[in-house]
Amino acid sequence: RMREQKFWSLYAKVVYNERYFFYYRERALKLDRCIKFFLCAASLSSVASLAFWNQVPLIWAVVSAAAQLLSAMAYLIPYSDHINALNNLLPELSKLIDQIDYLWDQIGISEEITDAEINALVLCLNMELTDLENRYTKGIPFSPSKKCIEKAIRDREDFIKNRFPPDEPKHSEEELSHV
Repeated sequence: RMREQKFWSLYAKVVYNERYFFYYRERALKLDRCIKFFLCAASLSSVASLAFWNQVPLIWAVVSAAAQLLSAMAYLIPYSDHINALNNLLPELSKLIDQIDYLWDQIGISEEITDAEINALVLCLNMELTDLENRYTKGIPFSPSKKCIEKAIRDREDFIKNRFPPDEPKHSEEELSHV
């Protein structure tokens, strides 16, 4: 129905955002681990390389220079910041999805909820989403990730199919009040 369109769009947007940030965190974790592993390996190899310095000076010089450069620039690469922010944001987005899911069911059940009330709910929930993202990301730049976008879109579509199968029977308010 037309009156539910705005609410449905919000629902789909929040599910997408949660999935996008989930995959972004996974990506940041992998990249952060790779950087730390490389720095650790370079540091350990510096001790071991003293014995091999005369045999492979070019390899040692390249590894040493790369490690020094990466170590100096590590504070500019915000993967750790991304991970920390998203570890806090994701549970909050999950709660928001549960809240929206509950309200979606209420809108579907009750004919007494007006268009104005639905618009007010959408506004409040949009503001809550923005507040959560601002509170936990605190201006940390998140560069777009095509793979994260594709996975989030796929997961959102799967969520919708699983949450709202095409042959789902309609439930009465009385049936749902016992749940």
